[in-house]
Amino acid sequence: MLPRISPIQKCMNCGAYFFISDADKKRGTEYSFDLGLLSLEECKEAIEQLTAEGITKKKEFTLCRETLLRFNDIYYRSDDDSKRNTPCEEDLNFFEENAERFLEIIGDIEEWQLLKAEILREIGRFDECITLLTEA
Repeated sequence: MLPRISPIQKCMNCGAYFFISDADKKRGTEYSFDLGLLSLEECKEAIEQLTAEGITKKKEFTLCRETLLRFNDIYYRSDDDSKRNTPCEEDLNFFEENAERFLEIIGDIEEWQLLKAEILREIGRFDECITLLTEA
């Protein structure tokens, strides 16, 4: 199975972030085999850059989702015991801000309500999560 590649990447030449779907397709000596998942720090930088440039809701959804996954990978799915379950306050605040923005984007779109409930659970809004799940 091939490794998962983030839909958002960082240009190896200029350091700018971009969506793979917007990139020109190239092959040959300029092809990068370094594609992979962004780190949490890179997600923070990507959010700052891409939202300042203005992106669609669909792309913002993708950006928020990737950031949520990276946070969970680092702090809750990490093989590094020193990091697991111990996010620093700065990362927790960033995670909560990202989650709140993600909830705004999802809104009342029916097909995303289970994901919305999961995000509510992750940020400790358990009553809202349970209410949403029982109404579905």
